[in-house]
Amino acid sequence: MIAKQITLFLLAIVLNLSLNAAYAVEQTSVGTVTLVIGQTQAINKMGEPRILKRADAIFVGDTIETNKSAHLHIKFIDDGRISIRPESRLHIEAYQYDQVSPENSAIRFFLEQGILRSISGKATEAAHDRYRMNTPVAALGVLGTDYVVRTSNKQTLAAVYSGGIALSPINYGCTNSGFGVCSSATVLTAEMGNLYLEVNLGENKSKLKSQSDTMNDSLIDTKEADTSPTTETETTKNQPESSSESSKTDTGLTESSSSATETDLASNAKLGTGTNVPEPEPVKPPVPAEPSVFTWARWSQTQHPDDTVSQSQRAVTADQKVTVGNQYVGLFRNTGSIADQRPQTGIFNFNLHQSHVVFIRPGETWQNAETAMLNKAALQIDFGKKQVTTNLEMSTPTISATQLNTTGSINDKGIFIGSNNNETISGAISSTGSQVGMVFEKPLANGTFNGISEWQKQ
Repeated sequence: MIAKQITLFLLAIVLNLSLNAAYAVEQTSVGTVTLVIGQTQAINKMGEPRILKRADAIFVGDTIETNKSAHLHIKFIDDGRISIRPESRLHIEAYQYDQVSPENSAIRFFLEQGILRSISGKATEAAHDRYRMNTPVAALGVLGTDYVVRTSNKQTLAAVYSGGIALSPINYGCTNSGFGVCSSATVLTAEMGNLYLEVNLGENKSKLKSQSDTMNDSLIDTKEADTSPTTETETTKNQPESSSESSKTDTGLTESSSSATETDLASNAKLGTGTNVPEPEPVKPPVPAEPSVFTWARWSQTQHPDDTVSQSQRAVTADQKVTVGNQYVGLFRNTGSIADQRPQTGIFNFNLHQSHVVFIRPGETWQNAETAMLNKAALQIDFGKKQVTTNLEMSTPTISATQLNTTGSINDKGIFIGSNNNETISGAISSTGSQVGMVFEKPLANGTFNGISEWQKQ
């Protein structure tokens, strides 16, 4: 009996040592606190809290909490940065950075409540499809970026400073256990202008809305991390002044911005649908064209088998910048001349140069979706009214001809966005006005037509 008890006791010790060793391995630091204002804490996966101060380590499994006047900056091992605002709660679910093969990295966060700003590091830049920021109602993927997100358990808002983001409601086709961009996501890039994305509980699509002019000025620059207090005493001493400043500048997506007037893309007045819509013409074979200023770059390495339009991200040149995109690709455009060379007046028709269209059913991704056909296509730009009008006809062997008829408004950067009865278009115009790249989407009851297209002026 005594021998048996000793054996069980020794086994318990060995098991406990094994568990402690495994936990110690998991406790490899993935980041460092670079700024603390106010009271913040981290709760590890064992449920043990610790007060955070500058230079403290952050681990996978930690839940970061900030109180009403607190603010925290974290620098991660791949040089990614996160700024966490007051009354926020962030779970670090996964942070794997492979220095040798960064494309194998994997990062996932869960922002339960509050506001944060995130700037991508090396891992995310190399593996967009293995990054995810989840909230209670939405999933956010990135396209190599600097973004801000605000969430509660009923609503998520997100805006972007550089690069792009893709936001989708959490639903049957988008779970919080995944990585990357969901197939139902709506894309927002910095080039699309003064917009943000919104997802509300129970909705099946993200909404593009206009943001207040103060939104982009409301966030601390990450350089503050280099000038933060060096000791806990200094942090406490400086807290009242810093907290006061935070109340002025660190509200993130402010109350005024969350109630900003919605850009009603489906409105006839906004879209100018009184404009004559060009009659769709049968799609003609590609015509000889000038060299394209666009590159369609996939976020993932995986390519649809019938896609002859997109390329890997390695094809993007140093003088190209992302303009619009979707869950599959981003449209990169040459920056060109600083001077705007586009026509200021005139109505011009464009020929379809190349396209790739799929029909995505629930649960599918772009990569494994059914190939669709673009039977007819017309695109017209009224440079005087700053409007793009397009009429497309799509089909598959099992789905009859479906029309997409939408007008979009062009901003000063040559980016256009339009919507009509849930169908959407977005795209970019070359600096000379002679080329157009366009993304489009047409939802049906059993799935969605999605496509990318490139056009040349007649």
